[in-house]
Amino acid sequence: MGTRKDSRSWARLRLLCCSGLELMSLVPDAFSIIHELVPHAASAIFLTHDDGTPHGFFHEDSPREVQDTFLNEPQLFTGPAEYNVFRLVGARNTRKIGQLLEPPPGFFDTNTYHLLVRASGHHYILDGRLEVDGRRAGLLTLYRETGTPFKAAEAEDMARIVAYFEHALRSSSAAQALSAATYSEEALIIVRPDGRAPFVSAAALDLLDRIHLAGPEWPDRRLLPPFCLKLLDVICHDARYPRTLPSATFAVPGGCITATAHWLHEAGAAPATAWEESANSGLVGIHLKFAVPQPLAVWRRLRGADLSPQQMSVAFWMAAGGRAAARSNMGISEAVLQDCVKAVYGAFGCSSEEELRRTLNAPASGATLPS
Repeated sequence: MGTRKDSRSWARLRLLCCSGLELMSLVPDAFSIIHELVPHAASAIFLTHDDGTPHGFFHEDSPREVQDTFLNEPQLFTGPAEYNVFRLVGARNTRKIGQLLEPPPGFFDTNTYHLLVRASGHHYILDGRLEVDGRRAGLLTLYRETGTPFKAAEAEDMARIVAYFEHALRSSSAAQALSAATYSEEALIIVRPDGRAPFVSAAALDLLDRIHLAGPEWPDRRLLPPFCLKLLDVICHDARYPRTLPSATFAVPGGCITATAHWLHEAGAAPATAWEESANSGLVGIHLKFAVPQPLAVWRRLRGADLSPQQMSVAFWMAAGGRAAARSNMGISEAVLQDCVKAVYGAFGCSSEEELRRTLNAPASGATLPS
């Protein structure tokens, strides 16, 4: 039977996954809760195409050299003898939860085990496949060191976690999450129309790395990722893309990164000639900005408050849209809502809905991406 602490943890995870945030944005915070529910050493998420090819990932503690091997040498982890994300997601007629709960014969002899799992300091794996609307969408994995394998009861908890993650994939809204985001870091890439980059700041390299692109989304890490070249194409050939803005947004662990391209020009150029002069200069700037989406910032403020799960949910939805949003998203009576609002006001020293929303939506100071 679950403890009261477990009940609170499940409630916090459910609220986070129902927040409208992109799954990759909420993953580090979700992982911190999952550690409470299923004790383990590290977690990882792989977002994939239906055939199991990954296009994004995040691993809590895998060394950089191990991640580089996974990204740059995918051929080492495919084939009938390997049990990597390609197979665990892509193979048909396989169980959704716990394919590696009892490792198949030969698993501990595979490249996957030696070059990825063991190289990261782990031994046992509990896996859960993500599916959305009949399509495979990713893989969640929990890892343990030698000594205590995962049990069937923990696989049941994994199934519940996977269901929450699938809901997050199905219901996310990047535009809504970024509507009042707090931007905390930015960087610049300078690109020529032929795709060469004469300047990439160290901060830009760091932000590009945080996007955690994999597979065809960034096949050669010696070059700029394809999305940068797409932005370049849009701005250099705007007539081909009359309805496309030269910008892109990526959900990343702990937030979002936006990339926007524009022609560079001399400071002080007159507005009428700025575009012409910058186009003639042949230089395009791609600005990268990291942001903490407002729903995530609000959730982080609430997670340490002395509130019941129901009261925390009321506070979260009130921050988004007041009492009406809380009532609509939670389906509770006016009497229950009133009791929760009273507790929330007390926890944050507020006396009105407007004051509460202002408190919970206050800009975060010094917001950074979790490492």
